[in-house]
Amino acid sequence: MRNKAKVAAKFAIGRALSVMYGAMVGIGFWAVILMVGPVIEARFYPVIKDFTIEDVVRTPTGVLFTPHFYKQRTAFYQGSSWEVVNEDGSNVRVQAQLPVVFTAPETGPVGPRVGRQIFLPLPEGPQCFIGTYFHDTGFFWQAATKFGPFCVHEKKIQLPPS
Repeated sequence: MRNKAKVAAKFAIGRALSVMYGAMVGIGFWAVILMVGPVIEARFYPVIKDFTIEDVVRTPTGVLFTPHFYKQRTAFYQGSSWEVVNEDGSNVRVQAQLPVVFTAPETGPVGPRVGRQIFLPLPEGPQCFIGTYFHDTGFFWQAATKFGPFCVHEKKIQLPPS
């Protein structure tokens, strides 16, 4: 009787350890997927591409522009982030302002798109800025598409040499 109890206990412990091991492997797998997935998606299949800035107006308090881009796939727009690139290479986030009330749906069809007009409060003088658009693609993360830097010199906008 004792041997059967010992065998049953060892079997139960072995079964519990195998379940725990399987759970740890599964958690590790998803941890890797959630870290690597957004990077792969942003590099090889971003939601938007060919991002340009047009209708640029430089004011004493900032810059007003209209983004143009090509939307490659269906995704729900979540928001955007804008940063000024300082001379020392550091970035400072700035709050974008939307001067025109935009009533069109944010999730539009795939194809060439014109975004809403954006005003960024930038100090006078030459300034460079970068942006990021965030979309919900239905995966377990937000897709982030980065673009820029765009440099503003007086009333013209130029891309820095690559």
